[in-house]
Order: sequence, then C-alpha cells, then structure tokens
Amino acid sequence: AMSRSYFGVQLLGYRFHLVGIPEAVNVGKDPLAFDPKQMRAAFDAGRALAREADPWQRRPPPSTDLPDWAADIIHTER
Repeated sequence: AMSRSYFGVQLLGYRFHLVGIPEAVNVGKDPLAFDPKQMRAAFDAGRALAREADPWQRRPPPSTDLPDWAADIIHTER
C-alpha cells in the first residue's frame, strides 16, 4: 500500500513523507498484544524520532509492489 501511495503522490506532484518505528526496535509480532516493555520501546523510538531535525523518509521501504528501478524513475525531490 505504501508503494502505491508513493506512486500516486509522485504522479500528482505532491511530496511523500513517511516516518515509522525503526526495524531494530522490538515491538513484537502480534499487533494486538499488550506488552508494556514493547510498547515502551515503540514510544521511546517515536520520541527519539520526534527530536530529530528531519526524521522523514522520502521514499517507501523496498517492496515487491514497486521495484527499485521504478521508484528511481518516478522519484522527484521537491
């Protein structure tokens, strides 16, 4: 879905900005689990990102929806 959104944004001339919890942060595999330790890790990672001057990704993470070469062609920096 993120790759399709990226393509649409580029096609319409908007800017794409994405931020998310880094892969290295252990938030578990079950999105419905209530694990205070994992929730604290996610919260702390989000807070650290909020303190960065520019935490945004300008392209979606690699996926099978959109090959890297296609993302390179449609990517425009504004």
